[in-house]
Amino acid sequence: MNLYTMQEFLGVLLVMAALTGTLLVFGIAFIFLQEGVRRAVHGARTHLTPIRGSNPKDQWLQEIHSRSGLR
Repeated sequence: MNLYTMQEFLGVLLVMAALTGTLLVFGIAFIFLQEGVRRAVHGARTHLTPIRGSNPKDQWLQEIHSRSGLR
């Protein structure tokens, strides 16, 4: 092997090591932050309040309450 081929081989090896290290760091960060992201998304979903009377069941219940005078 000549010197140029050895340098090219070591360069490719260095790039592969850098990419592997980057993927490893992102993978570990994803594993550690996964529960926090899940809680944040779940918390954002629970703070949304449904519009009352938007579905037939709510409309039916409102009619019954208005007829019986429970409001």
